[in-house]
Amino acid sequence: MGLVYSALGVEVPPEAETDVVVEYALSVFSAAHLVRRYVVGAKASPLPLSEADVTAVAKAHGLHMDRELLDRCVLSVDREWMAAV
Repeated sequence: MGLVYSALGVEVPPEAETDVVVEYALSVFSAAHLVRRYVVGAKASPLPLSEADVTAVAKAHGLHMDRELLDRCVLSVDREWMAAV
């Protein structure tokens, strides 16, 4: 990725600070997002993620943090994503 920035003559932005809890919550969001359901009509519209979607990912990949906190984190990120689309 650094080569792309240098080819464009742009400084590489600093890596965002994070921790294992944030990384895990974002990885669960990413996995759930990959299998997101859509309402199909004239235009496909994404449906918000649900606790069932988080459960499916946790069952497949293991639960590595408090479940209530995981749900709150993932669903909060999803609300932000839904607001942006």
